[in-house]
Amino acid sequence: MRPLWVPSRRVAFFFLLPAFAMLVAGRPSFANPTPPAAATAARAEATPRAPRPATDGLLAADDEEKERISKPKKEEPRHKPEQEKPRSEHRGHQDEDDSSDCFGSCLGSFFGSLFSSTTPPPPPAPVSALREEAMTWVVGERAWLRATAPFESVALWEQPEADEEEGTEAGRLPHGAAVVVAETYATAGGMWLRVRPMDGVEPVGWIPAGSASTAPPPPPMRPKPPRRPPTWGVQVALGGGGGGPSELNVEYREGTFRVEAQYLRFLPKQWQSGAGVGFRHSAGNPQVLYLTPTTIDEPSDSRLWMLDIGARGGQRYGDRSGFRFGWLLGPALYYVHENANVKTFDRSTMALIGTGVERLGRWAGGGDVRFGFGWMAGEEGVEVSLVADAYMMGWKGHKNRSLSSDFVRVPIHGFDVAVAVTFPAP
Repeated sequence: MRPLWVPSRRVAFFFLLPAFAMLVAGRPSFANPTPPAAATAARAEATPRAPRPATDGLLAADDEEKERISKPKKEEPRHKPEQEKPRSEHRGHQDEDDSSDCFGSCLGSFFGSLFSSTTPPPPPAPVSALREEAMTWVVGERAWLRATAPFESVALWEQPEADEEEGTEAGRLPHGAAVVVAETYATAGGMWLRVRPMDGVEPVGWIPAGSASTAPPPPPMRPKPPRRPPTWGVQVALGGGGGGPSELNVEYREGTFRVEAQYLRFLPKQWQSGAGVGFRHSAGNPQVLYLTPTTIDEPSDSRLWMLDIGARGGQRYGDRSGFRFGWLLGPALYYVHENANVKTFDRSTMALIGTGVERLGRWAGGGDVRFGFGWMAGEEGVEVSLVADAYMMGWKGHKNRSLSSDFVRVPIHGFDVAVAVTFPAP
């Protein structure tokens, strides 16, 4: 029979060591993130096993007899509790959240009040405006009346706050009149001033402060002086017409070109006078042959031009609308020139004898009359008019030339219609 085994200190240490390891593994570790169960197993493996204690003869053989002990129970894995953040860091996040919420609420309040505010701003107090108006006017100060229009006047009333229906006028002063403020009176509708003329005593009355000004009115614009009617002018005409008698009218049926320049003198009582130079030109096609006892002349490609120098007198009328009417009549001196190409044939054999140019030039006296209907085109005195002219000159042909004008036995006459511009014009 074996003797009773008494445990020694080494055996007690062996049993107490796992309990101590479990106690230490249960604490939260801030340095080692390894779970408690793994730490316990690691310590158990790292801890050297204690040698079997000698029993001093109590055990017969160490290798043959072994003692069985219960295995330590496997502990459930423990989860590391979440580590609390430092207090200062938590407070910083809380401050940022609070500041973000504050900024968002302030921004929302601003735009909400901007677009959805129903409370109108308080109206300005009329007392301050009235006070400013009252400070503008001082008794004894100089002022100038201001009417609604420069040509109107300002009414002075017996009492302040008067109108045309109930008030009594003390008098009237023109726009821009200088006055002196004798008294001021403030009402709910505005300031009233009692004024009198600067250079007189009467009339004295009340006017609204809006009808007076502390600054003098601008000087009135000087009326534009009326345009002084000119005493002279120049007229230029351009047109055309026709002439006669029938000898010339048939040959020069294409018409006549006309140009003229005339100096005009505007006299009192709507009288006028003028002197000018004109030029007429016509191109013709001769329709007849000219016979002599031995030859026959055949003219072609004829030309007729006239130069006239005349002096005229007449009258001129006009109205405010700008319409003008005038007439001129006077003598004129004419120079008539005609030329044509001529072929000469023998009358008996009709053989061509020769060719040449036939010319005729002669002075003649006559006159003309004209009527003008015009309109003033601007304030500078430019008149545009339509002028109708009729002329006549004494003429007697000699029948020596193979030209139409040398066979005319009656006065040459004709007419022209031209557009004329006169500058300056009354």
